Amino acid sequence: MSYEGASYAVTGMADEAFEDCNQLTSIVLPKTLRYLGKNAFLRCTNLTSCIIPDSTITEIPFEAFWKAGLIEFRVPEGVTYIEQRSFEQMPNLQRVHLANSVQKVSPWAFYILDALQDPIYNDSLFVLMPRSYSGAYTIPSSIKVICNDAFGGCTKITSLTIPEGVKRIESQSLFFSGHGKVSNLHIPASVEYIGPNAICSGRLSTLTVAEGNTHYASQNNVIYTKDMKTLIFGADGQTYYNFTFPSTVEHVAPY
Repeated sequence: MSYEGASYAVTGMADEAFEDCNQLTSIVLPKTLRYLGKNAFLRCTNLTSCIIPDSTITEIPFEAFWKAGLIEFRVPEGVTYIEQRSFEQMPNLQRVHLANSVQKVSPWAFYILDALQDPIYNDSLFVLMPRSYSGAYTIPSSIKVICNDAFGGCTKITSLTIPEGVKRIESQSLFFSGHGKVSNLHIPASVEYIGPNAICSGRLSTLTVAEGNTHYASQNNVIYTKDMKTLIFGADGQTYYNFTFPSTVEHVAPY
């Protein structure tokens, strides 16, 4: 940019830089950018396009685009972290292209996106499924982490296939809700972590873990740690008239 005859490279954008700028409809950020402040485009309701070049910022900060009017957004390569509520309550957002450089997405970074049409994921993280998706779905084979709330509220999904290779099922990631339609779920051998309150369907009657899994085991549609000392989760569509804890159980996990 130029100011009083001198040229300057814009390397940062302050917090709330464009907050409530309702006349802003599109913006292209410079290749020199290295920092984006929190609430940068908060409530820019008429902002339909924002282009951030690759190899610029490394984080999408807190509430960066909260209630903005974006229709489609491309997270640039170089971003490794997306903070909580970065993309929340965006009524027009239909698609998000997630850079493969993204390694961590905070819980509810993408939240209340009623217009979303396509799943949000990259080569390793599955972040969010459109709540409107109906029918069966198979998670892409490259996915390593099913992120927090990824399938939260997806009451129209009838079945879900988790591929071998997934290592982490984060908290509330398979929380289809008590009105969910998923009745069968199989945890592959590769899974190393299942977070608290990770699974809820309401109709889940069959819940199994692959025999080769070294961290978890299943018995009578209940998941335990491999040593059978901790009960993790029971299929919530089952009716347990007479349930007897295995004698090895010493602890019951939260939820």
